[in-house]
Amino acid sequence: MAKALHVCLIGYFSQLEKLDVKWRDLLSVIDKPVNSLINYSEQLQLVTSKEVDNAEICSVDGLREKLIFKINMGIEDEIALVLDVVSQLNNANQSLKNKLDTLESARDKVSLDDPSLQYLLDGSPLRPRLNLLLEFAIDGYKFYDQLYRNISTCMKTLDCKYPRSLENLSKSLIQNNQRRTTIDRILAFTQYLEQESIPN
Repeated sequence: MAKALHVCLIGYFSQLEKLDVKWRDLLSVIDKPVNSLINYSEQLQLVTSKEVDNAEICSVDGLREKLIFKINMGIEDEIALVLDVVSQLNNANQSLKNKLDTLESARDKVSLDDPSLQYLLDGSPLRPRLNLLLEFAIDGYKFYDQLYRNISTCMKTLDCKYPRSLENLSKSLIQNNQRRTTIDRILAFTQYLEQESIPN
């Protein structure tokens, strides 16, 4: 049973490292469409404002409506891109959640009195003690789950007519430095787990 738990620990932290890379990549991808949404929102506010009712652009038949239509089409395209990235983030988080569930199931099957578990309980130069690894596993999942929930909540309340909702979305993409440091610490402590041989 200790061997199965060790394998699950390696699988989980390997997945956490992959998830970290995936999140970094996807957050850099989502930046462009979010900035485009902010620009489109500003354009929409300008074109629909009462202050431009008497401008030359409004005197040309249907031009204002065409501009509004074109801006709205751009907004829809950018929202589709953002939703695609958010969906990928959710799928990546779900993969980590599955690994966490497997790890917790393996943990539930072992007894702390089992002598074969002692090497996991004590830790090694390449691996923290079991209690720390389990704590790291939960903290790692919670970090990415909370990030996803913040982004998802902002997407549900997104309205491009209101710049504040776009600002909230943009802010939700920024990782909390203190929590980011915690994840970096977890990844540093677990980076050698795969290199350690599993006792028979």
